[in-house]
Amino acid sequence: MNILFLCWRDVKNPRAGGAEVYIFEVGKRLNARGHSVTLFTAAFPGCAPEESIDGVRVIRQGAQVTVQWRFYRWWRRQGQNDGYDTVVETVNTIPFLTPLYIRGGKMRRKALFFQLCGRVWWYESVFPLNVIGFLLEPLYLLAYRRTHVATISESSRKDLVRHGVPGRLVDICPVGIDARQPETIASGGDGLNILFVGRLTPSKRPDHVIKAFAKIRLTRADARLWIVGDGKPRFKAGLERLVRALGLERDVTFFGRVSEDGKARLMREAHVIAVTSVKEGWGLVVTEAAARGTPAVVYDVDGLRDSVRGGVTGVVCGENTPEVLSREVLALAADAFRLEKMRNNARAFSSEFTWEKATEAFERFIGS
Repeated sequence: MNILFLCWRDVKNPRAGGAEVYIFEVGKRLNARGHSVTLFTAAFPGCAPEESIDGVRVIRQGAQVTVQWRFYRWWRRQGQNDGYDTVVETVNTIPFLTPLYIRGGKMRRKALFFQLCGRVWWYESVFPLNVIGFLLEPLYLLAYRRTHVATISESSRKDLVRHGVPGRLVDICPVGIDARQPETIASGGDGLNILFVGRLTPSKRPDHVIKAFAKIRLTRADARLWIVGDGKPRFKAGLERLVRALGLERDVTFFGRVSEDGKARLMREAHVIAVTSVKEGWGLVVTEAAARGTPAVVYDVDGLRDSVRGGVTGVVCGENTPEVLSREVLALAADAFRLEKMRNNARAFSSEFTWEKATEAFERFIGS
């Protein structure tokens, strides 16, 4: 099968996230299974206009906000004649709207939604763009009502159905993680090590984790907070000011962007990972931490409630506030037996999510 993926970023983009990792990991495995895989995506400073990454041909044109138009032009001039059997559009914030111009023939046209933006618009965009985006999302979804789509969690499936996409046309294709696991689970060491991993952006709400940590420190003087990830300098500076205002400079460490090995090490050494996003498609860092035997305490939002089995592999907060987050972390840390049981359960649950299984599910999706 000759497969064309569309996505606004690729795995080498400095702003790449879980969606881009998913496409790359599944794409290279589809290639290994004998499929031809091409990704059309946006360019970024210093990138090559075209290259091959582990067998996946990558074509880069335009910028993040213009790649949709550049693809339309490329498709009309060249792409539609290149013999693609399947076109998979990744819908992320700004759609390619392929149902409006890729029609008919034997070609399969699919769409992959990791999540709908919804409330994220209010956190990640300024007025009036946030209002425009929030209002337009339900409208552009009308174009996909006859498209076979996939998503990565039950919460996201329900969200799509609420917005008019027929449930019979929505498949769930699970995420995958690196299957390699340490032979033993680290104890986490002395004290209480709390980990945050993610882009430092308003919708991830790292400020909630910092505020919760301030309350935790009132009870646990041996607690430490490790923040992994980077973001816009202005937002990160605001987080650093918050840490200073709360008198936590000695107890909070900003690691910035780290290597995959570095991230895995911190996950092994943490006692708990705290995830406070407004919304997720799944919550990949939850599953990655679980593979290292680190349970999660998360907010009760789409994606995170899917990636955690509440009370079994981690804790889903009853209210999405720093106060409740701090209480749940303290309660879990105070119960050594419960913490150890969750560590083992989390690790066992994570073993269900491999890139091989994710690829098999996706191959069934594009072949149906």
